[in-house]
Parts: sequence; structure tokens; C-alpha cells
Amino acid sequence: MYDGNYRAALDLKLEVIEQARDMLAASAASVEVESDHWIGGADDQSEDYCYDCASDAVARQTVESQPGAELFVDGGWRSTSDAPKACVCCGVRLNYAPTEYCTDEEIGHFLDYWNDDISPGEALDLVNIFDAVDTNPLEHQDWYQKDRLADAVRRVEEAFILAERVISAVVFCTSQTTP
Repeated sequence: MYDGNYRAALDLKLEVIEQARDMLAASAASVEVESDHWIGGADDQSEDYCYDCASDAVARQTVESQPGAELFVDGGWRSTSDAPKACVCCGVRLNYAPTEYCTDEEIGHFLDYWNDDISPGEALDLVNIFDAVDTNPLEHQDWYQKDRLADAVRRVEEAFILAERVISAVVFCTSQTTP
């Protein structure tokens, strides 16, 4: 389906994506990120918290709404998500692994609403997106994986366009700040 020339072109695009990711890494690292937690033992575990806010929520909910319930702070690991995560109480960013849906949506968002002024929070989102792009999409060439192959190749193509914008923005901003 895809010949060696296409593989070489795809490899070059993946290198550009990696370069853009590396250019954003320092800015992304400046963002405070904590592990994702939620309340265990409750009827609804859909809210995401940092550890401190989850502990406070457990204490508050046990006293106020669910006396006698055995609520506890659960989580503490990097979980998959269909959207970037932040604590519902304090807003601190939470560590997550983007699903393919999240990756597609975030690439689309950044392509549609591109701004050359990349904030540290946006840098973090972009790094997560670039990390989630399949670095070997051609492995899905079996007949039963053709849809997955097409999606993975499309995702690389779109992430490449986004990576080019990132590199242009970073180079432009750097050239504007150097005397």
C-alpha cells in the first residue's frame, strides 16, 4: 500500500514533529502538573482532582453528603483522557495520556485557532499531542487495520502541519527577542 518513498517521507515528517516537541519541552516543563486523582467509593468518580483537593473533597463529602460512606482518594497515575485535564477545584494541570480522539480534537483545535504566541500551558498540550502521535503508523497495513492505518497516517500529516507552525512561531519569537 505504501512504498519505501512514502515511508521515507513519513519518517521526515515524524522528525519535524519530534523537533517541534523538543522546542516546546522547556516551556511545557515550567507548568505545574500533578497526578490525576478522583474520589473512590463514591457514586460518581468522574471529577478529576489534584491530591490536595481530592483529600479536601473526600473530607467534605464524607461529613456533608455521605455520612458513614467509605470515601477515599483514588488514582495517582497517568490515565487516558479524551481532553486535557485540570483539577476541578484549583485548576492545576493534571497528567494524562491523550486518546486518539483527544489527539485528533486537539490537533484540529490548534490548526483552527492557531496563535504564534504559545503559552506554557499550550506548550504542554502540544507536547502531549506530539507524544501521542503514532511513530510507526505503517505497521497497520494488514487488511483488517486499513481504517486504523488511514487514521494514523492522517494524524501524522496533520501533526506535521501543526509542527511546522510551532517551529515557525518559535523561530520567529526567538528572532524577535535576540538583539
